[in-house]
Amino acid sequence: MEAFLKSLPKFTLVIVSAKDEASKKLSKGAKKLFEGMGSKEVSKIGFRESWAFVGLKGARNMAVE
Repeated sequence: MEAFLKSLPKFTLVIVSAKDEASKKLSKGAKKLFEGMGSKEVSKIGFRESWAFVGLKGARNMAVE
């Protein structure tokens, strides 16, 4: 996920959903990239919680979770 997010050009629409487990499956680097896109919840995901994210790479305050 981290390598994929890094490879995207600036202002690419990023839509992600996790139905079951994202708290341990996302690397710290991937979480930092989501935070860089404006995520306020990615670091708070609990074990087996769902999570959804819509944002633009390079646009810090445009995310919806």
